[in-house]
Amino acid sequence: LTAHDLAEVPIKQAAIAAARRTIAVCDSSKFARTGLGHVCPISDLDAVVTDPDAPSDELDNIRAAGVEVVTV
Repeated sequence: LTAHDLAEVPIKQAAIAAARRTIAVCDSSKFARTGLGHVCPISDLDAVVTDPDAPSDELDNIRAAGVEVVTV
């Protein structure tokens, strides 16, 4: 996971560290973007919730990392 606003990176990292479960919610357009700030590797997530238009190859990679994928 990345962030475009570098000031948000430590806040997001602290939230992940304090959470019992970490879920990223992102629409399909986010899969084509990369921000400058590294928040965490995908394997740090418990689940990703996205829409059905998300690229299937990316979702397969996320599943292969042991992360649950939910499309709504």
